[in-house]
Amino acid sequence: MSLRLENPGGVDVATQTITIAENLTPCTMSSIDVHPEPQTIAAGERATLSVTASSDTPISYQWIRGGYAVGSQAGHQTDQGQDRTFQTPDLDRTTQYWVQAFNPCGAAISTIATVNVIQTGGDSGSPSVAFSLTDRGGTSLVSQDRSDSTATGYVRIEPASGTMTPAGVAIFGLKQDGVLVTETSITATEPVLDGRIFVEVNGPVSTGLAIANPNDVDATVNFFFTDLSGVDYGSGTLTIGANEQTAKFLNEAPFSEGDSEIVGTLTFASSVPVSVMALRSLTNGRAEFISTTLPIVPLTASASDVMFIPLFAVGGGWTTDVILVNPTNTTITGQVEFFGQGSVETPANSLSITLRNESPRSSFDYSIPARSTRRLTTSSPSAVSVGSVRATADPGSSIPAGLGILSLAAGGVTVAATGVQALPPGRAFSVYVEVEAAGAPGRAGSIRSGLAIMDASGSRTP
Repeated sequence: MSLRLENPGGVDVATQTITIAENLTPCTMSSIDVHPEPQTIAAGERATLSVTASSDTPISYQWIRGGYAVGSQAGHQTDQGQDRTFQTPDLDRTTQYWVQAFNPCGAAISTIATVNVIQTGGDSGSPSVAFSLTDRGGTSLVSQDRSDSTATGYVRIEPASGTMTPAGVAIFGLKQDGVLVTETSITATEPVLDGRIFVEVNGPVSTGLAIANPNDVDATVNFFFTDLSGVDYGSGTLTIGANEQTAKFLNEAPFSEGDSEIVGTLTFASSVPVSVMALRSLTNGRAEFISTTLPIVPLTASASDVMFIPLFAVGGGWTTDVILVNPTNTTITGQVEFFGQGSVETPANSLSITLRNESPRSSFDYSIPARSTRRLTTSSPSAVSVGSVRATADPGSSIPAGLGILSLAAGGVTVAATGVQALPPGRAFSVYVEVEAAGAPGRAGSIRSGLAIMDASGSRTP
């Protein structure tokens, strides 16, 4: 074939003959089938990482220490070779590794595998991990999978002398038949003396409570339930030893004697400050355990008369439960409103929502007896709508604590649930984010972080 080049005036300036080969074999980039797994080792030990990749042509591997960066040149590169396994040097601190699998067409990139280094510290000899954070920085530690047994407990974050205590979150996931079916997060909090939680035990739904006593003396915890009418019942006491933890579902002793249905709240008070976490679980139609955490509500009335939940979603399999908990000892009343997203030019308008067993509208009245709760459950139309929720207290009344539980169903089976806690508006926030693309966003193994922001000021906010 001849290629002819000419200038705009039509005069030939060059002629070149190009030969095109026939029956070229298409080139396919390698792909990673099994990514390197996180590991936990003792200080001074080595970890062995491995990856499984596939390709029609020979593969070479490049293991890299450190996190991702533009151009995939962030970390320290090891020697390139044909071995899909890699042994780290002796490690004295938690370190991240990832690998590139090359063939003549390009490179496939694995997810990051964190090698946690455990050191024995303190007089008690308990396992500990040293951490160091830069200004506005963060780090993540990943536990090693224990397929042989289940270990539970609590984590204590202790800053070095003269430094601040960092914010923290624990993300734990459950695998069934080798497939991750649920993840939920627990925010690190200061120990409290008392609190209240929303409770539901009903068929496939249950509620669990974990209490850790970080003190050197025993903790005596008194508790009682309150039903939807505001009637208290089921009081009891449990003792948690010094530096110990207990975790139970609320239809188990000592909280109850196998009650098949509980809907309302649980209120607790401790003799010493304790750390508390509540968990709502759902066993779906595929026998998968879906979980989300519940907030611990302080037993004091908020100084504000308005509360915001920054995200709800309905339609396309999505439903939202708006949970309202009364922190006071008197009945509280007010309204809940649903708003769309709006735009830069147009403020968000109220959004008509259909609740179960109610006609569609944008505003719903609530009346919550003392120490009790109210739940608003949306339907799931075909079209997806997202937005925010605002609760307003009537004059002279207090505002409830709020939580949105967003659930996604596919084929009639709930496959995911997450909680969105109502927080007071602010001007600056920090949040943990993570992005790991296994092939492409949305594919199996990929991780993405989302952010929902609502403007509670009533005016445009840059």
